[in-house]
Amino acid sequence: MPGICQNRRAATLIRCGIRRYSLDTAARIRVLESEGMHADEEVVRGILDAREETFPHLARIATYDEYWKAHNAWAPVCAIHLLAKIGHYRAQLAVNAAILDHYEETGDWLTDDAPYILAHMGTGAIPATTALMQHVGADTYVRCAAAEALVITASKHPEARPGIVASIKDAAQREADDGTRMMLVDSLLDLRDPDLYEYLKDAVETRFIRSDFYDVSTLDQVYAGSLPTSRVDNSMDPMDIFSYRDDYHYGPGHSGPADAPLSLPASRKTGRNEPCPCGSGKKYKKCCMPKV
Repeated sequence: MPGICQNRRAATLIRCGIRRYSLDTAARIRVLESEGMHADEEVVRGILDAREETFPHLARIATYDEYWKAHNAWAPVCAIHLLAKIGHYRAQLAVNAAILDHYEETGDWLTDDAPYILAHMGTGAIPATTALMQHVGADTYVRCAAAEALVITASKHPEARPGIVASIKDAAQREADDGTRMMLVDSLLDLRDPDLYEYLKDAVETRFIRSDFYDVSTLDQVYAGSLPTSRVDNSMDPMDIFSYRDDYHYGPGHSGPADAPLSLPASRKTGRNEPCPCGSGKKYKKCCMPKV
């Protein structure tokens, strides 16, 4: 990893008004390493403009342990966002590798934002995202973030919906862990697809998923639109992570990777798609979140 003095010097050049045309690729990458989400707009644009040249650097920042353990743990998450913006197959694999290996350090980002970032890569990323969802050795929240990304993709690309729905059903059918199976099936609820109603109802009534997770009444409320807004009604651009953006939303109070990386998922704020801490077995967004 470049020394901190190099990082600070590159960042100072930006603050002093020396823009991207006077910085080479290495200097731009040093700014990203040092500044993370506060990197200058011209630097970020320069990185994306030279995407083939900068891709290996972004993949390194997103996947190498030393970046996640560094003081600025937001840098690898920013690299993931830029890789999603690049979006080609190698970028998809790098994003998957980063999430698989470092989910514990991502804080609330994994449950709140990762589905949108994965979905941003579009229909071309469906095979890679499906592989992430089906990865039986992966953390439950990693797999369910991938499932929710697929649901977002299905909502935006109806032609891809049948295949995506079939892959999530298949993953749930093969899943031995009760909690993971429930969350996979529940991701389909966000589609509010009339063709899925009987499948979801049957999943409850046959105890394919536990009825204390949600019951038929909850199912009916979701389809009626009386429960909190689902992911498919929202969107997020990977560039929103950068503070120069008008829609920047990673300020104080957002519990993603902070200056000190988080070590355990249990230390995270409850994500909207995690089991509610009240013990109901329902997702937080479908239980106590509206009351909060």
